Amino acid sequence: NKRLHEEFMNNDMVLKDFLTDANNKLSGFKISVILEKYFLS
Repeated sequence: NKRLHEEFMNNDMVLKDFLTDANNKLSGFKISVILEKYFLS
C-alpha cells in the first residue's frame, strides 16, 4: 500500500510537470501571437 501511494505521488508529480510545461508553452504561444498582432498592425 505504501508503494502504491509512492507511485501515485510520482504520477502526480509527472502530471504537474506536464501541466506546467503545457501552461508555459501556451503562455509563450499567447505572447508570440500578441507580439505578432502588435508588430503587424
